[in-house]
Amino acid sequence: MTDGVQHRMGNAIGIVIPVFNRPRQIVRALESVLAQTLPPVQVIVVDDGSTDGTAAAAERWAAGLTLPFRLTVMRQVNQGAAAARNAGFSALDSCALVLFLDSDDRLPPDLLARGGAALAARADAVLAMADILQVTETDQAIRIFHIADVVVRHPLRHMFALGSAFLSSSLLRVEQARRVGLFPADFPTGQDTVFLCRLAQLGPWLQLPGAPVRQAHYLPVTGEEAGHLSQRFPDRFSRWARMHETIFREARPSLGPADRFILRRSIGGRFFNAAQYAMRRQSRGEALGHMLRAAYHLGVAYGGSLGRFSGERAGQ
Repeated sequence: MTDGVQHRMGNAIGIVIPVFNRPRQIVRALESVLAQTLPPVQVIVVDDGSTDGTAAAAERWAAGLTLPFRLTVMRQVNQGAAAARNAGFSALDSCALVLFLDSDDRLPPDLLARGGAALAARADAVLAMADILQVTETDQAIRIFHIADVVVRHPLRHMFALGSAFLSSSLLRVEQARRVGLFPADFPTGQDTVFLCRLAQLGPWLQLPGAPVRQAHYLPVTGEEAGHLSQRFPDRFSRWARMHETIFREARPSLGPADRFILRRSIGGRFFNAAQYAMRRQSRGEALGHMLRAAYHLGVAYGGSLGRFSGERAGQ
């Protein structure tokens, strides 16, 4: 399908790939994009300050090919994943749909075709997600992650409990991504979770049956994975707990009692985990603060639950 036809359909797809020190992985990711039965119209690779020739590897890969999409390789000083994704998004031209592909993930050949058709059929849907197959660096399967588990329940429930690892499998509307303010650079880690949690408040998500996205997992923390954000923030558990507090405050007015209970319980559990990690680092004062936050959220959650239960019993 040509660029012009996709644009006339209002369904033009762009792909943004942030990357840092992954020359081999970026080529594999681009090969999976090239194999799409419905090609995107534009692909933006944002090299976030790599020191090993990652951007050049992407350019060498493209040099001998006739690509069915426009490829742009951008370079910027290292600013983190959020800034890289936002920069790539800003460079998209007239795309209605966007997929943010992690540089070590790979798309099945029909992912864009499936996602584009699903969103065209449901004007109210915010995004469409495929399943995820987590694999090792040597491409050995670890486990399958079924998106139905996210879509059937309220997506916020799932992300508060387990986090978000499905950005690469999500084709979403550019207008909605812009509406939630893209990826918040004020969160050093977990920006994809904040972004998806905010999208979850805008409308329904769709499940895409079929082949999963292959997601690299459990990579070593040396070499090409040395810059992984989780390894750079020893206080990441407390950061994630406070991140979920922020999302809860934003979403609370639109949540029913059952969702408020489940989300507060998840936040309490995250602060409890943060307290445990602080104790392992001998930060007793920090651990006490986290325990107090955990007690607050769990107390409100279970106190409200008990109050509703008592009211129902009294009304019998």
